[in-house]
Amino acid sequence: MAASDDLWLRSDVDFPSNGTLEERIRFLIGYAALAPSGHNTQPWSFATGPDWVDVLADRTRPLPVVDPHDRELAISCGAAVGIFEAAARRFCLETTVATSPDPEVLRSLVRITVTEGAQPDAGEIALFNAIKNRRTDRAPISWKTFRVT
Repeated sequence: MAASDDLWLRSDVDFPSNGTLEERIRFLIGYAALAPSGHNTQPWSFATGPDWVDVLADRTRPLPVVDPHDRELAISCGAAVGIFEAAARRFCLETTVATSPDPEVLRSLVRITVTEGAQPDAGEIALFNAIKNRRTDRAPISWKTFRVT
C-alpha cells in the first residue's frame, strides 16, 4: 500500500490545486473519512457532483443494540461533515451545508455545496492540522480528568 493510499499518511501537498472542483471535493472526502464514529463503524458514504458532496448514512453499518434509533450514526456522519468543512477551509474553499437534500432518500443526510474561498486563517489551519492528531482514548474518564477554571 502506498502512503497516498493510507488516508492517515496522505500529505496535503497531494491536494489537486489545479484540478476541477469535483476532483478537489473527492480529495477532501479522504479527510472526512477519518472522522471518529461510534465503535469505528464509519457509517457514511459520499456522492459527488461538480460542486457538491452528499453525505449519506450507510444503513448497513447500524449498531441496533447500543444505538437503536441511529442517534450515534447521525452524530458520526455529522463528524464527517465537520471534518470535511475544516479540510475545505484549509484549501481555500467555502462550504454551505443543507440538511436532507433528498427527503425521499432516507439515507441522504446533508448536501455540502463547495465554492472558491479566501485564504484560511491560523485557527482554520490549526483545526485542519488537528484532524490527523485525534486519537481514541478508551481509558476510564473521571471528573478529576477535567480541569475547570
